[in-house]
Amino acid sequence: ADVVLLVSANQRVLTNGKYSHRLADPLSRELRLRNLMTLVWEEGEVTPRSGPSAWINAALRKELRSMAHQAMPAVPIWFSDFQHVCSDLFAVPPPTWEQLWNRTISGVLNRADVFERWLRCVKAKAVISECWYSPERMALTLAAKRLGLRTVEWQHGWEAQSHCSYNGWTCCPKGGYEVMPDLFWMWGDRDTSSFLHNNRLPVQAIAGGHLHLNEATGRSPGESRKFNGSTSTGP
Repeated sequence: ADVVLLVSANQRVLTNGKYSHRLADPLSRELRLRNLMTLVWEEGEVTPRSGPSAWINAALRKELRSMAHQAMPAVPIWFSDFQHVCSDLFAVPPPTWEQLWNRTISGVLNRADVFERWLRCVKAKAVISECWYSPERMALTLAAKRLGLRTVEWQHGWEAQSHCSYNGWTCCPKGGYEVMPDLFWMWGDRDTSSFLHNNRLPVQAIAGGHLHLNEATGRSPGESRKFNGSTSTGP
């Protein structure tokens, strides 16, 4: 496959008796027009589907059961800053280093090991996910970057300035984050400008458009249109 898409079944909508995926299906069609082969990895199972996808939940769980927990390293220098951020954002006590490692980081690293093997197997050249900050998406991005692949997140919902996953990244390590995609595909020009204005990250953002709504309204991918006040264009 040239491009691997990691998506969730909850983005499927019933259309003419089958569940189409409002992100993966139109994007796969656009990529095929450009002679690019796509492989859809899907979390969750909904039938009947309008297009093919590989349900990965069971296979991923099976692989993870046979893997040991990653050895926990010493507390990193950034952890106290992380706890302060958690305290400011959430109304619960921040996790300890052991809790964060065992509940999240170790699992992301193990998933990345699995995805790295899978990506090698299918000879992927790029990966696209619909939500960059879940453990599975971060693991896929990490695995892809280990292999030198292009990593993309396409906008899956409204990303207001109150959404901490897409706003307020005013400092970061040199070279960026290993679990954050290189490119953010936004619905329109306003979303793109807002993302670039509110963050200081070594990533790209483009106004790629909302392909599902373009198809639903009969517009070609190259046409501009308005969506929630944002100008959207095709790829």
